[in-house]
Amino acid sequence: MPKALNGMGYSDYSPKKQKDFTAIIQQHLAAAKRDLPYYYLDLYSGEGYLPEYGDGSPLIFLKNIPQGLCTFALFIDRNAASIIRLRELTAGYTKTRKMFIPFGCEDIFTVMDLVFDVLKMTEEIDLQGLVYVDANGIPDFNLLIKLLNTEPFRKLDVLLNIPAGIVKLHMRKRATIVDYLMPMAKTTWAVREPIGRLHWSMLFGTNSQCGWITDTPLIPIKTEMGLKIFKKANNPKNQQLGRLKTLRIIDRAGRSVNTPDFRRIEDLIGDDNAALESSLLGT
Repeated sequence: MPKALNGMGYSDYSPKKQKDFTAIIQQHLAAAKRDLPYYYLDLYSGEGYLPEYGDGSPLIFLKNIPQGLCTFALFIDRNAASIIRLRELTAGYTKTRKMFIPFGCEDIFTVMDLVFDVLKMTEEIDLQGLVYVDANGIPDFNLLIKLLNTEPFRKLDVLLNIPAGIVKLHMRKRATIVDYLMPMAKTTWAVREPIGRLHWSMLFGTNSQCGWITDTPLIPIKTEMGLKIFKKANNPKNQQLGRLKTLRIIDRAGRSVNTPDFRRIEDLIGDDNAALESSLLGT
């Protein structure tokens, strides 16, 4: 992967990623309720701009906020220099209350009280928004699962940009993307067509209605086309789908439940038992 002038990695697919992210965040923001605060969490924010391909996700978000929507943003990056540059770059966007954390996203829980204070959050707050995860590699799935099962963050949607082609190779034995999506407690998932040698894929999870995605590159996984695309992302080398292990997830009533074992993705379709209400394909 080539390096930008600031040392960050990028690829020929980076402009495509930014174009698709722009389309998704524009529609997500446009569909947001005006009577609720909107929270944007960028867990691997970078510095916000690269000459090699232009605006990064923080600037794209800030430039597309519609009139009348109250917004809060949390930007996290392990590179303190990137956070300093991002703070300077976004200083003019004063309508959004921003917080910058200059260390790895795995440390977010150590400063959660500060996050709640600065971003005016409580565990009971009714909110909406998006957690964006673009780690320039494999993200910390365990941390993401913990975050998305913690109030009030479990109310937020999630968008991941991941190299699906190497998840199976680098994570625990026999793991597939499904193993990491199911515990995120989202009832509906959508996918963008994988691109490139590493099968870079965008995956969007929500517990809300999302008719707006028809105007984006995302396709619901519960559709025939979406399932076909997801199989390519989940199993890029056409290996037989691995058996899913029993996982702990949260159902719609907030109860912790076990998922049964499944041998094929198709077994998730059409099953209406309670444990599947928060499963990958929805109900």
